[in-house]
Amino acid sequence: MVTMKQTTLVQPVSYQGIGLHAALEVHMVLRPAPADTGIVFVRTDLPGRPSVQAHLSHVTNTMRATTLEAGAAKVFTVEHILSALAGLQIDNCTVEMDSPEPPVGDGSSLEFVRLIETAGVQVLDAPRREWIIKEQHLIQEEDKFVAVVPYDGYRIT
Repeated sequence: MVTMKQTTLVQPVSYQGIGLHAALEVHMVLRPAPADTGIVFVRTDLPGRPSVQAHLSHVTNTMRATTLEAGAAKVFTVEHILSALAGLQIDNCTVEMDSPEPPVGDGSSLEFVRLIETAGVQVLDAPRREWIIKEQHLIQEEDKFVAVVPYDGYRIT
């Protein structure tokens, strides 16, 4: 589905399993969220239900898993759920978890993709924000680098 409007889920869906690194039982619910919410993780097991938005500014560690933190809200190993949401172009979703780590499932994004497909995708009446690359950027550290260059053939949203 290609849309220039923001999206969310039609209905909540849940999944239960074990986290990969912490090996803790976790119950996770993906819920629809309003436009401009983004992807927000809510720790339902902590007092006050603290939350952290999936945003670069909240990344505190990337060793073996991506960790997001904001105040008391800390979640890690969120790559597969975020990949599924991004791959299915879900812009807004609240991810409630009663543990710091989502279920590992089969070790891929497949179970999360199935959950999102079960929930359904709702198009919202708000424009999707686009990232348009207007000039070349190079980030280099020793022998590793990332290059981002403009291209007129597609848009990154």
